[in-house]
Amino acid sequence: MIRALRFFFAVLIVAPAIAAAQATPVRWVTAARVADDAVRDSAITKLQAFLRQYPSSPLRPNALFQLGELLVRKADEQFAESQRAIAPTDSSGRGREGQVRPNYAPAIAVYEELIGRHPNFDRVDAAAYTLGTLYNAEQRYADAARMFELVSTKTDSRFRGEAYFRLGDAIFELASKEKGDQRRALFARSAAAYEEATKIAPKDSDIYFLALYKLGWSYYNQATRTTQAEYQRAVEVFGQLVDAYDKLTPEQQARLGLRGEAIEYMAIAFTQVGGADAANKFFAAHGGVPYQQTVLRRVATGLRDQGDFPRAVEAYQALLVQSPTDSSSLSVQKEIVDIYQNRMLEFDSAQAARLRLVENFGPGSAWAQANPGLVAQAQAAREDALRQSGQLLLSRALQKNNKAQFAAAAGLYGRYMSEFGQSDSAQVVNNYYGAALLGQGDFARAGAEFARTAFEYSDKSSPFAQEAGRNAIVAYDSALMRNKSDRATQDAYFSAADRFAAQFQNTDLAKKALIQKGRRASETERWDVLEQTFRDYAQRYPDDSYTPAAQKLIGDALYKQGKYAEAQVQWEAAQQFAASKGSRALADSISTLRTKAAVTFADTLVKQGNYERAAEDVYVALADKNPKSDRAAGALRDAIETYMLADSAARARNDVEASNRARQRAIELSNRLVSEYPNYQYRLTYQRLAARLLAETGKNEEAVSALRTLTSQNRNFEGRADAMVQLATTLDTLGKKKEAAQAYEEFASAYPSDRRAADAQYNAAATYIEAGDTLSGARAYSTFAARFPRDTRAAQARQLRIGLLQASGDSTSARAELTRLCSGNPTGDLRATCAAQTGDRYFRQGASLYSEYQQEKLVITTIKQLTKAGVERASARKKRLLAQMAAEFKKAIESGDPRSIAASTYYLGLAQYAYGDFLKNVQLPPGLTPEQVAAAQQGSATQAEQYYTNAKQTWQALIDKAEQDGTLKSSAEAAPWLERARNALQGNVDTNPPTAALSVTFAVGE
Repeated sequence: MIRALRFFFAVLIVAPAIAAAQATPVRWVTAARVADDAVRDSAITKLQAFLRQYPSSPLRPNALFQLGELLVRKADEQFAESQRAIAPTDSSGRGREGQVRPNYAPAIAVYEELIGRHPNFDRVDAAAYTLGTLYNAEQRYADAARMFELVSTKTDSRFRGEAYFRLGDAIFELASKEKGDQRRALFARSAAAYEEATKIAPKDSDIYFLALYKLGWSYYNQATRTTQAEYQRAVEVFGQLVDAYDKLTPEQQARLGLRGEAIEYMAIAFTQVGGADAANKFFAAHGGVPYQQTVLRRVATGLRDQGDFPRAVEAYQALLVQSPTDSSSLSVQKEIVDIYQNRMLEFDSAQAARLRLVENFGPGSAWAQANPGLVAQAQAAREDALRQSGQLLLSRALQKNNKAQFAAAAGLYGRYMSEFGQSDSAQVVNNYYGAALLGQGDFARAGAEFARTAFEYSDKSSPFAQEAGRNAIVAYDSALMRNKSDRATQDAYFSAADRFAAQFQNTDLAKKALIQKGRRASETERWDVLEQTFRDYAQRYPDDSYTPAAQKLIGDALYKQGKYAEAQVQWEAAQQFAASKGSRALADSISTLRTKAAVTFADTLVKQGNYERAAEDVYVALADKNPKSDRAAGALRDAIETYMLADSAARARNDVEASNRARQRAIELSNRLVSEYPNYQYRLTYQRLAARLLAETGKNEEAVSALRTLTSQNRNFEGRADAMVQLATTLDTLGKKKEAAQAYEEFASAYPSDRRAADAQYNAAATYIEAGDTLSGARAYSTFAARFPRDTRAAQARQLRIGLLQASGDSTSARAELTRLCSGNPTGDLRATCAAQTGDRYFRQGASLYSEYQQEKLVITTIKQLTKAGVERASARKKRLLAQMAAEFKKAIESGDPRSIAASTYYLGLAQYAYGDFLKNVQLPPGLTPEQVAAAQQGSATQAEQYYTNAKQTWQALIDKAEQDGTLKSSAEAAPWLERARNALQGNVDTNPPTAALSVTFAVGE
């Protein structure tokens, strides 16, 4: 008798993921280990022999049970051997001959026989459980479920609890492959099985926790947006799991590893039933739990990853409310900022969140006291948040020039500099601080911050520092312009200019800074500063082109300080220096200045601002008294410059009348200088000045005359192009359109490479049209298109030219121009027009044949001709004309022009209809019997009817195409032909159709 089998469970440890839980190894009830393969195989052979020899033995169930277990073990050991035979580099995971799992087929067959034929076997529950695990290994989940259900019915079976768990797994796998209601129903069944497993399995067993975990999953997978109760059940189950899990020993926790995923999916479920609010309500109902914060963080993260950003923010904010001093609060606040800034694009909310970060995580905050080791990290985040907050406000302020926002930005930058003045970004932020103060209108403070940015950081030589230094000068200059008498602002401005010049000495900007400083010193009557400034300039830049002027200005400063002797010495030296550098004009001006200085009265008058008396009583008087002197022209020049100074002073005090008087006298003296001293080296300068001043003072007629003289007499001077443009625009302003147009053309012709040439030529055409000279306008447009073919307006110019020619009645020229434009590859703006022209030409050619075609009659003169060949000869000319017309009409249709398509298609139908008449109205020869006549007429009518039908089909095809083709349907030019086709279909066929298109004017560019 076969010895009794001993059974035990090989307890399964399932990985904490559903995929791993569903791919668990086979579990079976096992007998004592067979000593070796030979003994095992011998036992198998003997059991198989016994089963064959005694098919009806009462011991057969036991034999089948033992054989099944041995076959399972054999399959496992063979598979293990095949895996060991794989080379170490083989990563396929497949055994020999492609084996991917143990071959349980022999064992399955044995267990199936045992359970099927011996249902009352006392260990049928163990056999069914083992068969279920084998089915599961073979992924036969429906069969596995059937076996586990069988075990679950055995109330006294010790495998019942685990069978329920396995039943849940099998149904879970089936549910995973379904959709819709069937999927939810199967997950409900799997949930029921898991729930039974939790009731039966010991509360501290692995099966209990695995079943609880899979129960939560089953509820979760049943839920939808419309049926959220299952999400709530999943939450309850996962919460129950974590609560019980936390009471396990560390060894069990490490083995099961379910807590993290349970919390993760609990959080995901919360995202579906209300987010943070739902989670808080749940935990409040359960009296709070240690993992509440962990779940809330997962809820927030889940909502963020799902794209539900508003509720994610709510969840993160709930975390901050519940645990404001938690170490993770800083990262939570940063997440809120990121969501508002980069996900929701709510920049105001992001700004508020950044400022909360700055306030709530400072060094003295409750959070910092609770997390001293994270203060440095918080400071880095606060620095970034404060800097970005300032940048946002500054950017908005710059966009809208909003002083309030500039002030707010300045406040943030001021705080930044007080807290993070030593940061790597401090110099950049300091520059922003200056910009904010500048926009706010606090120019002096802006200058101070720009100066600090430029001169007080380690980076003192970069373009950034240079720009900051320049901005410091500009800011102080703006402050000075609002209060020139503010000594402190003057000194700050002068200091910034000096520091800039010293720090960036070898730049043009340094030179400009010193020159501008000198001007401001002069304006504020800081003559000592003026002297020092230009002495520095001359010393630093001895070979600079401005240095002679600087030497002169030193003398001016000395003179203003009352040091007349020193001033004369300095002027003499400056005059000699200017001459040695080739600055003859400056040398002459210094000479004049010395003369003026010698005349105390003139000096006094200029100092007092009495420019008119200084000019007239000193300079003009000098020219009047010495008209042939070398200094006469220079004296007039000084008088002009004095009046220009008077003009500047008048405009500075908004005295329009005084400005106009000074300009008028400057014009008169300029004209005198030009006429009396034509060889004077600066004649051209003052000729241009006179013309400019005439235009600026509104004396446009005189300005036109002056500009014409200037441009005609001086064809090679540098500013001639500008003068010609000014002449054209002035004539345009005066309403002298034709003269203006001519002036525009003259400029475009004289300076074809000037960037303004194209505009001028185009303006010439438009201005000719305004003057009513359409032909000249058309010519000018033609010139424009030819000379500037790549200009974006070239196509428009060609169109306007054709339109102007048509409007003027010169249709021949317009058509010739259009033909020329269409002869090559027309541009997109002309394609429709060219198509219309082409179609019209072919249509006309075809239609011109119709009259001749229509007059052709079918005449049979003799009875001998009443044959097929005779009729063909009589019809030959008609057919030839029909073919010629059809060819022309086909070309017209191929043009794509709606009017040509409609007209030519209509004519094709009409030609076919006319051919039907040609056949129907045959003239028969005399001598035919009445029967012969009737037969011939009947034949002709039958043939004619075919052509009538073809004609109607052609017209109908035209109507159908119009219904499908929006362009054809909406074409006003095609409409009359479409109406003719409709009338013809109703029997109203034209007897005398038009032989040309209804309209022959082409709308260019339409």
